[in-house]
Order: sequence, then structure tokens, then C-alpha cells
Amino acid sequence: MNPIILIDFSWLYNKYYFVAKQKESKDIKELLYNMLYQFLNRISNCYRGSQIYVAIDSSTKSLKNYNLNNNYKQNRNKEIKKEVYENIKEIICKLKENLSLSFHFVKAKGYEADHVIAFLTKMAYGCSPVIIFSGDKDLIQLIGYQSVFISDKFEQGKFIIKSNKELFDKFKNSKGENFTRISYNIKDLLKYRVLKGDPSDNLPPVFPRIKDKDIINIIQNYWTFHDELTSESIINIINNIKEDNETLGNKLQENRGTWLINYEIMNLYNTKGIKVIELK
Repeated sequence: MNPIILIDFSWLYNKYYFVAKQKESKDIKELLYNMLYQFLNRISNCYRGSQIYVAIDSSTKSLKNYNLNNNYKQNRNKEIKKEVYENIKEIICKLKENLSLSFHFVKAKGYEADHVIAFLTKMAYGCSPVIIFSGDKDLIQLIGYQSVFISDKFEQGKFIIKSNKELFDKFKNSKGENFTRISYNIKDLLKYRVLKGDPSDNLPPVFPRIKDKDIINIIQNYWTFHDELTSESIINIINNIKEDNETLGNKLQENRGTWLINYEIMNLYNTKGIKVIELK
């Protein structure tokens, strides 16, 4: 069975932009387009029969995550971002015109590419294997679905699939993340990220300087379900924690809004309300 291929275009575009930038070309736009075209065309030639979806970010101003947290991604240099994405729309249009019909350029108003990929992954679940091509850590939670694989390398005509260990190793870094200190269960990854926060997206921890031992305690002993997190379920978790550790329970009580907002932003399993459209 041919896999469905889901490409995180923002991640891919950034990757090739900085390669093109280093070449000091007089026409970086043309060079960037050619590099992207040749790479994507190679994928279609190597994966004949597969449907390939290229997920595009919605415009920054329309993102629903900004309504949840006004500081979302506000730690990124706006001038550099403007320079990087100056030609992205024109390049996307040109790629769409010149690549084969196996490519579908898709987006969803108000959502980033990771939510588009999450939606398409859920739609394909149980029907076809899925290969997600991205280096975005947020997407790792989607291997909680069966027959979903993640790659950030394409070599010798195929995607190099990462093992769970290799994916978990992405959370061993200088920012103090280390998921394997908490769990080896992929379903706990979302919980860990919600409680720990995400500095790259300017999302705070559930309370300042939360320790890994507290995260382990919360996940292993109190936040043990994998169903949707709600305001009510957070209150129930906090009340149970307070019976054993009042100090920890009070810190969580004071910051339960942060807990819920982080969850709503990071959770890729909930695709309700997302309407994916193909670019014409």
C-alpha cells in the first residue's frame, strides 16, 4: 500500500532558505525555488502512486493560537522572519503550477501546518500508512496513531524513518528538556510538553521553575488519563494532588489557566473545527 506523504512546508522552506542564503546567490528567490522544486520532484518520482500533501501555514494574523496566548511566538525576530518569508507565496504558486498532480498544497484558515498535518493524519488513520516529513517536535505526538512515521531526512530515494528513541532524543537539549526522564510512553509526551512549556514558541511552563520530579508525579499519579483535558478535569487533578501535596496543588491551582491554554495550543489530537482546503 502506498503511503500518504505529509510535508511540513514551513519547516522545509526554512531549511532550504538558509542553504540558499549561504550560497550568496544574486537571485536567492530563483535559487530557493529551484532547490525546492528539484527536491519535491525527486520525492514524487521515488514515491509514484502516493498522494503528497504539502501543508502551508495560515497567515500569522489569523492564527487562533494568538487568541489563546498573545505572546505566542512573539520571541522571534520579526525582521528576520519578514526577510525569510518575503517570497514564499510566489514560490508556492510556482511550485503548484509546475509539480505533478500527485501534489496537493493545503492549508486551514487560522491554523499552522502542524494542525493541518494532524487533521490529514487522523483522516488517513486505519486506511493508509502516513509518512510525515518534518523536524517539528510538536508532530512527534502523532506517532500515537498506528502506521504513522516521521522523517526529517530523504536519502537514496527514500525517507529515513526515525525510531521512537531517536524522536525522544530530540527532547534532550540545553533547554532542560528530557522526556525520557519522565516516560517512554508516547501518549505522555503531550502532557510533558504542556507542563514543561515550549521556549521556542514562547509558551511558559505551567508554573515557573517546575521541576521534573513534579512533572513525573503529576503524570504518573494524577494526570493518568489520555482523554481530552478540560477545566473540570484539571480541577479534579488539582484537588487530588492537594490531598497529598498542598504546596504543589496550590501552585497548579494558581496557574490552571496556563495549563489549559498550553494544552489547547499543543494538542494535535483535537482536530475539531479544522477545515482543510486545497489551494487553487
